[in-house]
Amino acid sequence: MKITLNAFLGRLKRICLLGLNQEQFVIHVTPEIRKIIPAYSSSFLWVDENYNYKNFYDESPDSIQHINDYFKFFLDKKDNETRPSLRNWLKQIKDSSVTNSAYFFFRKYKNTEFYNEILRPMKYGHELIIGLKPQGSPLGILFLHRSIKEQPFSIKDERNMVQILPALTRGLHVSQTARHELMESENTGIALFNLSGHLHYYNESAKRYAFLSSIDLINASTYLKHSVFAHVGDKITRYISLVKDGVTRDEKFSLTNRWGTFCFKLSTVENYSRGKQSLISLSINQKNPIEYELYKRCDDLNLTVKQSIIVSKLAKGTATKNIATELSVSHNTVMDHIKRLHDKFNVTNRVQLLTTILNSCEC
Repeated sequence: MKITLNAFLGRLKRICLLGLNQEQFVIHVTPEIRKIIPAYSSSFLWVDENYNYKNFYDESPDSIQHINDYFKFFLDKKDNETRPSLRNWLKQIKDSSVTNSAYFFFRKYKNTEFYNEILRPMKYGHELIIGLKPQGSPLGILFLHRSIKEQPFSIKDERNMVQILPALTRGLHVSQTARHELMESENTGIALFNLSGHLHYYNESAKRYAFLSSIDLINASTYLKHSVFAHVGDKITRYISLVKDGVTRDEKFSLTNRWGTFCFKLSTVENYSRGKQSLISLSINQKNPIEYELYKRCDDLNLTVKQSIIVSKLAKGTATKNIATELSVSHNTVMDHIKRLHDKFNVTNRVQLLTTILNSCEC
């Protein structure tokens, strides 16, 4: 669903108020960007002050294997790099603005092993490349991707990106340390193992969540040792032993890192094929800050930007007088918004309001 530029800027403003760290901000904001600039997928590359590679995020679960191959065979291995390296390309854009989409730098990017070994195999054919330099210091590079069968990005797409760049940069530049109450997101990853511990099936969400939960920084020194479910292998093995001993209760555990909090549940699943043993199910769910889930539901309910911000602040326990001060409006204005929200959802207090909104879109 494509939205207007003003509507997107309102959404981005609300996400910036959630207090997310950089990695979680990227995860949640890139799908929003694709609503105003349609794209097949997106990537974000973190760099240091010298434009050296720091971390990488790509929305597609298919990127996992391609990233691994790149680090294993090409990154900083000059004998293997027949094309320019990622580091060389980053150094070439160090003193230039990426926002002008200069053909020279785009051509250099298309020639890199980074593009040809990671992005091209995922059928990324057209790119919109934007550099983020808050206060003149490099932070990262955002890539929007379209498949080769789609239309290239237009001048209008580039102008829209330039318009949202300041707000996007502010949201990423602020170092967030806020603690959040968490709730499970709607998407669940499922992986199935047989009683010998061999992987039987997994969906894309399971692959993506398992990958993100297992590693903070995606680089050559950490990633070469990576196997998608290896970090929970001991727990799976122990649970299989319990099942073989006749214990069939579910087991739950969670892992937290830069990308968020991930909840795992191990349980047994009947295998209805004749003569087959039961399977072990591993479900994975990413927990989002409750403020983000409220934001999504407020957006689905078509609340105004002001109403959504007030709901977010109510969720944090902010007093109405403080909300008025933070929004630079009168206390009566805040109370009027709250009264309208109470009337809209037929509730009488803050707890009922937040509970109703959080439950409104559950299916």
